[in-house]
Amino acid sequence: MNLLTKTDIINKLQTYSTTSDDDVLRCKAKIKESLIRCPELLYLLNNKDLESELFDEDGSLNASYDEDGVLIPEGEWDRYCDYNIRPYTFIEEVQAHADNFLCYTVSFSDTPRYNESECYLQIIFTIYCSIVPEQVIDDLIGASRCDLIASILREKFAWSNIFGTRCKLVSNQEKITDSTFVTRQLVFQATVPNSQVVTPYNGKSGMINHRIRK
Repeated sequence: MNLLTKTDIINKLQTYSTTSDDDVLRCKAKIKESLIRCPELLYLLNNKDLESELFDEDGSLNASYDEDGVLIPEGEWDRYCDYNIRPYTFIEEVQAHADNFLCYTVSFSDTPRYNESECYLQIIFTIYCSIVPEQVIDDLIGASRCDLIASILREKFAWSNIFGTRCKLVSNQEKITDSTFVTRQLVFQATVPNSQVVTPYNGKSGMINHRIRK
């Protein structure tokens, strides 16, 4: 279908977040959904302005479980994505609502030998925790907040099939940035189809035969 109006263009672009064509958007959406349903991770981000969304006044988790045991947030947990959780790596010099951040990026590189139809997906998490004493160590747990967040990420993503194939941890390193944050970076890798899905505007998704496509 030809694009004829501004509305056509906007409608097409809006479908990018719901179809499986673009692997970056697809993977980032899966990561976001996984992170905002992880209460222990949100707790560790320690945003006091949002704690009432995470817990009730009596300290109970502000969520319920469906009949399949799936956690259903009842507070506005996705608000952590406005301040603490970011689908890119950038921290402003002045932060009004947060001291700790979890940034994630997605990249694709290389292909397995003799296999052009697949490629390597890398998911890179970068954790930034403020060096002020009440942030760098979680007093109730007695451990580095940065390392605890990394441990939760390892638990959730290592050897999971969240991206359709097994995802392995290939790097877990402390990084040096500046005198503001303690930083740790985790890199996960999976083998995924190499951009082989296409959805024509207002059409049905289908697999690309990359050898004959013109």
